[in-house]
Amino acid sequence: MKFPNSTGAYELDLSLAHNFSVAWREMHVKTDVFCAGSVILPDKAGRQINVGGWSLESTFGLRLFTPDGEPGTNGTNDWEENYPSLSLQANILHHIT
Repeated sequence: MKFPNSTGAYELDLSLAHNFSVAWREMHVKTDVFCAGSVILPDKAGRQINVGGWSLESTFGLRLFTPDGEPGTNGTNDWEENYPSLSLQANILHHIT
C-alpha cells in the first residue's frame, strides 16, 4: 500500500552503501513526517520513535519502527502508526496578566 506522504521515509543499510539502488528501502507512513523528530529507544531491538510532522493532524502523531533487517539484507518491518488511537496531547498554557 502506498501512502500519500511516503516520500522521504527510507531505511538505509550501510553495508550496501556502495550500491545505491539496493541500499535504500522505501518505507510507508500514514501522516506527514516533514519537520518530525526521532529518537532511538535504549532497548535491545533498537526501536525508533518518531514524533510530529508538518501538517496539523500529524503534528501530534507518533510512529514506531522496529528494525528487523541485518547487514546485507533489507528488513520488512514498516512504521507502525494509528493517529486516531495514539497521539500526543496538546498542553496549552495561558498566562494571566
